[in-house]
Amino acid sequence: MFINHTGVFYNPEFIDECIDKVSSQPFWVEQKDGSIVLDDKMSPSIYLGHTLPALGFCALPFGNEILHIQQNGDGLVREVDIHKLKEFVAYVLNQMPIGNLVLDQMTQKYSHYFNQNVLTSLRMQFDMKPLRDSRRSAYRFYKNGVVEITRDGASLRPYSSIDPDTFVWVDQVINRDFNGSLIEEYDEDLFCSDIGDRPGHQFHKWLQNLCRNLNGSVWEYDTNKFKPLVSGFGYLLHQYWADHKVVCLVDDEMQEGEANGRTGKSVVVKDALEAALDTEVINAKEMSKKNSSSSSNFIFNFVKPSTQAITFDDCVEDFNFNSLFSIVTGPMVVNRKYGKMFEFDSKSKPKLALSSNHPILGEGFSYEDRQHMITIGNYYKYHKQYLGKTPDQLHGGWLFDEDWSGLDWQEFDALCVNSIRFYLTNGLVSGGVSERYKLNKLHASIGSSGLTNTLARFLEENVGATTYQFHVDGMDDDQGKRCLKEFVEESLPGETFTLNQLSSGLGVVANHFGYKINVGLKGRPQGRFGPYQKGVNKYIITSSSKPFGGSKSSD
Repeated sequence: MFINHTGVFYNPEFIDECIDKVSSQPFWVEQKDGSIVLDDKMSPSIYLGHTLPALGFCALPFGNEILHIQQNGDGLVREVDIHKLKEFVAYVLNQMPIGNLVLDQMTQKYSHYFNQNVLTSLRMQFDMKPLRDSRRSAYRFYKNGVVEITRDGASLRPYSSIDPDTFVWVDQVINRDFNGSLIEEYDEDLFCSDIGDRPGHQFHKWLQNLCRNLNGSVWEYDTNKFKPLVSGFGYLLHQYWADHKVVCLVDDEMQEGEANGRTGKSVVVKDALEAALDTEVINAKEMSKKNSSSSSNFIFNFVKPSTQAITFDDCVEDFNFNSLFSIVTGPMVVNRKYGKMFEFDSKSKPKLALSSNHPILGEGFSYEDRQHMITIGNYYKYHKQYLGKTPDQLHGGWLFDEDWSGLDWQEFDALCVNSIRFYLTNGLVSGGVSERYKLNKLHASIGSSGLTNTLARFLEENVGATTYQFHVDGMDDDQGKRCLKEFVEESLPGETFTLNQLSSGLGVVANHFGYKINVGLKGRPQGRFGPYQKGVNKYIITSSSKPFGGSKSSD
């Protein structure tokens, strides 16, 4: 999908430039008899001060760390280690008449030329910055140039036109030519309208099919579902954190206790992102709350400075979303198993996306404000399960497959640019989630639908009343009927719950259905009963319409 490093850094034109620069100030001395001498004092100095910079090698400050890079004449940069450096130096010298003789001498004095310490001696470049997106613009990198995108339009220009103090990570250059004619007539209303009858544009159709609802026997396209989806996709492609959100794709009609996928989410957050960005796919099982292994410390082990997106595909039931809190709102630290730690700043870190067949657990504003929720319909699952039609039959082949034509890829690239334009114009369009998803999330948060329903019934039967966490001696019969623990035990015989489960669950269910508990009261209200005045937590339940009044029973 992306440019091969060999093609960029080993192309004949760049190699010829390197040979000319190295030959202008050789770090070796050629004797009259044709032999080669490397002076122990002068040769390493010239090699480090002239030869390696001439070949494009230098050091680059990146966050709190130093990266070792190589840059070619077009402003394309790759991260290098000592092995890549040695490989390139050897290749260039081998193109020169006496290069093998020079390499023989260098090998004998290995520590001066190919030791790991050579990297620490590379010249520092403080004025080089990657070409980055801004709040109002974005860049896409292709073989034939840079596509600059704003809400007003998009244009293709050569790499030679970018600021000489900026560079482009070669890992971000897509190995395709961009067809600018496909974006010349962009119209937002047309972009969002149903294109099911148009030829081609297969990924555009895929996104729209995810937004269809079954009405009787007809699948109706819902523009109001498409806009949150395409704005979320455009947001992922835009490499600037104007909105501190994780794009979350979930099933609209998930069933409690079942991981019913196959709806097409992964094609968006995995296949499409990998085709459009330098993307790292993370094993979502490592983000389980149950996972306490040391490997979770290296969850981003394979993330590179050039990485543009990170996706958690097919999240587990207890996916630990709150572990992403600090990453979403602040800088991102990458801890490599066999390398140095480095840090992205809060604006240029990779975008985050996830797909899940389960509700994403976590209640409250801290969770909701970090999530751009997109609900996906079951168009593809229905067609396969009930009509025997697989996605390749619906689209004339598999998306992003090796058989995809050049036009398919060009239409996909145009869709990416237009999605960015839609996002830059409209921001993240909120679509919310269905009531069914909210209810399934509630059941998952509580632990079971049975306990959820029991707690909801307890709230309904005792609205306006004072209730208690559990029964204690000294309560009268009426008070005893309003004890949470005993109410649950009678309703769900044989099941065991801790007092903390019941208390926290009661608060979550109350919030979901609009009840209020202990409104206006400070601390943890308690009732005291019996000769020893034993204390027990009490809950004064009111409705949202009358949060302070209407008490049916007062103690």
